[in-house]
Amino acid sequence: MNNVTQFLADEREQVQNAVAGDIIGLYDTGNFQVGESIYTGKKRVEFEPLPTFTPELFSRVVAKDVMKQKSYHKGINQLVQEGTVQLFQSFHGQEYIIGAVGQLQFEVFQFRMANEYNSQVVFEPMGKKNSTVVRSE
Repeated sequence: MNNVTQFLADEREQVQNAVAGDIIGLYDTGNFQVGESIYTGKKRVEFEPLPTFTPELFSRVVAKDVMKQKSYHKGINQLVQEGTVQLFQSFHGQEYIIGAVGQLQFEVFQFRMANEYNSQVVFEPMGKKNSTVVRSE
């Protein structure tokens, strides 16, 4: 693995070795999933699965700029893979519906779509419970 970075507060340092408890960053091209373990040795290691939570808030998400569909779809797929939000698709077409446990997840999703994937998104709230919860920029 190249370019392994260790994080401590606002410091970042290239490292060659890490031990249990170290927080490191790996550049990933889609090989790893959240919750996977990386180790050396021949003995198989298994951990309990990470907990998942049922979303309570739902919203349709639409790209503001239809000319940026490629980055829009890439961003949604990668953020869902990371577990930022959960993705649902409607039976009536290619609509994306995202689910979250709380408002902060929508805000993180919106921020990351804009700043990492250069794709501004608009939320269309669904259901009575969150009809005024999700805001769009």
